[in-house]
Amino acid sequence: MMPLLFEPVDLSLAPAARSGARMFRHSGMFDGCPLTVTYLVDDKEHRSRSDKALGAVTDERTLAALLALPVDDLAPVPSRFLKALSGNGTASLAMLIREPHGSTWGQRKLGVPVEVLEIEARARDWTRGCALAHRWVGYAPRTVRVACPIPGDPTLLLTEAAHYGLGVIAGAQDTRLLKPSAYEPRRWTPSRWRFAELVYEQFLTSDAANG
Repeated sequence: MMPLLFEPVDLSLAPAARSGARMFRHSGMFDGCPLTVTYLVDDKEHRSRSDKALGAVTDERTLAALLALPVDDLAPVPSRFLKALSGNGTASLAMLIREPHGSTWGQRKLGVPVEVLEIEARARDWTRGCALAHRWVGYAPRTVRVACPIPGDPTLLLTEAAHYGLGVIAGAQDTRLLKPSAYEPRRWTPSRWRFAELVYEQFLTSDAANG
């Protein structure tokens, strides 16, 4: 992988910054999709993983197993997740206690390293960009950056974008014509966590990860 290059952060996202987290933005390939992501790195979780020599955890089944466990108590481990949490290297992810009668209890130790603030799909035209953005519904606020000139009357384009909750940026002028709709996720899911881990995996290739 080529060294990661950070890009300027949209100042409109600055209010999302919080204590104990740093904001970054970079472009990369995610499951074959070219995206630009703006995100916060949780410094406490990053230091914890660095101390344990633990990088990104991108196996979705493992993340699903971890989500089934509390972070501040012990709970029974669902039988369907026992195998996912019993492999080599899982001791840093969760604490497991096996009782003599055969049941297993667990507590999650792994935290989420990255909070994704915005996903930007870049494409030559609106149709392609919109299709790309649709693949990431439910992951974060989504914006389409269109390289080709926006029509003189962009009303139809912006109406469609608003219908889907998409933001629009005119690439050549770097002008934000429409902000994405407010993002209100109902629950944290293994797929969203996996995407955060994919972003974190790329972040770890940067000099900032060692700073």
